[in-house]
Amino acid sequence: MRLSLAVAVAVALGWGAAQAGIICNNDPPDLVGGQPSDFSEEYQAADDFILQGAAVVRDVHWWGVFLFTNTPPAIEDWTIRFYNVNPASGLPEVDYFDEFSIGDVERTDTGLLVDYSWTLYEYHAVLPVDLPLAAGTYALSIVADRAGEAEDWFWWATSAYDLGSGAYRRDEGEGWSVLPHELAFYLTDDPRPGGEIPEPATLTLLALGGLGLLRRRRRGR
Repeated sequence: MRLSLAVAVAVALGWGAAQAGIICNNDPPDLVGGQPSDFSEEYQAADDFILQGAAVVRDVHWWGVFLFTNTPPAIEDWTIRFYNVNPASGLPEVDYFDEFSIGDVERTDTGLLVDYSWTLYEYHAVLPVDLPLAAGTYALSIVADRAGEAEDWFWWATSAYDLGSGAYRRDEGEGWSVLPHELAFYLTDDPRPGGEIPEPATLTLLALGGLGLLRRRRRGR
């Protein structure tokens, strides 16, 4: 049971307008199904992504639903983690190399129902500091903390595939296992709101870009 074509197109159109600065694309959701990723239930989900070159992550965008009463809380609590992927096993390492306790984030009701019942929400989190990454394979984990709530949060799935090996699930006290589908998210390096001063790594990238433009102009003359 998949989302209808009309729903899939609507999601894609709404998402396509926000692709400026995109550095990793795992696509919007188009499958019925998801994966719980919730500290209160001791489940954690992750999905890998590949960077072909160095990049700076500033924003994380993803989709999910609330099971089983379909009722979001007034305020949410989110944790975002980044892992290296072990080249031998193809699984995320046991320990993350960076963690961001984000707290509440921007949540938008897409107006769409997945699996005919659950309201699909789109999320956008701005990392508190820039995260410069070298070319390589990483895993992104997004975990809700629904302690005291009557339901769990599910990270919704997509049938689109990046160049990585897939998504993963981890139960408390156990290792990672491979999931049969990808999870819906994308990463961007959009400028920070309010014109904040970039981190030193970002300034370096901007300087290199400026030198490249200068050389092009000189060659054109």
